[in-house]
Amino acid sequence: MKTGGIDGPFCVTCNGTDDLQVFETHAGVFPRAFHSACSHATCGPCLRQLVVSQLPKTREHWQLDILCPEPGCQKRLPQRLVLRVKEADDLAKSIDSDGLWPSLGDEVSQLCPLCRKVAAVHVNPACGHAACESCWLDGLEEKLRWCREKAAMDIPCPHPGCDEGCYDVLRHFESPLLEELELYVREAKVQLVEFSPWCVHGPPGAPGPLCPVCECHSMAVLHCPCGLAACSSCWRGFVQQQLARCKEDFKLSPLGWYPWRPGCSCQESLLTVLTPSLTEGFQEQRALLKTQKHELKRLFPYAVPRDLRAGPPPACVVCGEDAMVLLRPPCCPNDHAACQTCWARWGEEQIEACRHGRHYPARCLWPGCESNLHVEDWLWRLLKFSPRLSQLVAELDRRGRLQQNRLYPPAVQVDCPQPGCVGLGYLGFDTVMCFICEHQWDATEGILGEETELPEGEEVAEASVAGVKVKRCPKCNEYIEKNGGCDHMTCRCGHQFSWQTRKPWRPGG
Repeated sequence: MKTGGIDGPFCVTCNGTDDLQVFETHAGVFPRAFHSACSHATCGPCLRQLVVSQLPKTREHWQLDILCPEPGCQKRLPQRLVLRVKEADDLAKSIDSDGLWPSLGDEVSQLCPLCRKVAAVHVNPACGHAACESCWLDGLEEKLRWCREKAAMDIPCPHPGCDEGCYDVLRHFESPLLEELELYVREAKVQLVEFSPWCVHGPPGAPGPLCPVCECHSMAVLHCPCGLAACSSCWRGFVQQQLARCKEDFKLSPLGWYPWRPGCSCQESLLTVLTPSLTEGFQEQRALLKTQKHELKRLFPYAVPRDLRAGPPPACVVCGEDAMVLLRPPCCPNDHAACQTCWARWGEEQIEACRHGRHYPARCLWPGCESNLHVEDWLWRLLKFSPRLSQLVAELDRRGRLQQNRLYPPAVQVDCPQPGCVGLGYLGFDTVMCFICEHQWDATEGILGEETELPEGEEVAEASVAGVKVKRCPKCNEYIEKNGGCDHMTCRCGHQFSWQTRKPWRPGG
């Protein structure tokens, strides 16, 4: 065929010169060796005929490739020319939109390249392979189970040897498993985004890499700068093992100790090794570290100092269990110490004696120790793990506040007669009430053995007793509550006075 001459190129099909389209890329400034197309040409009508005639054959390799008709050339036509033909452009748009390879021209049926059955063919945009709907969905349940076992990120393409994922084409079909598959692929992509800065993973449809620690497949293997590699599950377990040794600086730090690599001298902090997004995955551990930091701060006044870098946490000499910290009351000259749980149990054993004597636990837990811990009320306030002891401490604290009320001096304070109650009441009324258990009894029944009178001439300003505002009557010294109204007060002894000034009331103010 004649391709050109003195007057220019000719159409390789009809030898015409009108409306010629040259089969050459726009990279004409480069040497000919870099051109992806030849310099042959064709006219507009012949170009359309050429493209339409070769479209059915392109299905064999599932690529929109149109070859030059010049004998011996066999180079691909530029896509800019192929897509000028409406049929080719429609085909490309159809594949890009829904992955379905449409029928061409008068063609009414297509053959699946896998099962060779007549059916509509769908293209996987990830790899370009195509198959019918039945072949794409074949064995989907088993493939999803395989993905979970092998930690693959997507269902593999059904074409032999292809490890690309095919969820993008599967989502166009209908299957009860697609919702489960969508969730699986979405979670896999989230993990990949989190791990991507420092992980190794394979193609989406291939089995995940083997973890060198647990020898199981994982979505990704995460690498430390020192060379240690493990899956995310092993890293999580590693962090959990490190919690006991991370209390010094309250961060996820290995401190040079790897349980599966003895002798590793890596001093990398996991907060610098892990990406921020992956660090957020250890929320439970981070919350525990925060709680432990608060706990150490709370127990600091009675905690036994120790170097947390020296080794594992200390063991309680009483129960033998490892403890985050041992507590030692300063008033014990023998420096006896125990864990918080043992101190709480020891205080609980003294509850009955404490209620009878209306005081905090007083004896040291060490056998034969005569130290008196009565003044160590703060030690008992700090202890947890014993609701009964906590209740006793709360009641004794309230008793202390009642005893310090300046409105009621010790002379009018009487202990509650109820067995086991550490509360007290105030004389000055016909009925005395305990401010802790609210037991009431007749004030004349003589809890003190003889009638106790209020101090004479004691001037007391307005005060609050259990939230009630009271003042003394200037005549009989009995306490009076003002619950509303004007300042004109009338005591039950008959005396009338002003609430503000406590002076005798005169008509008209």
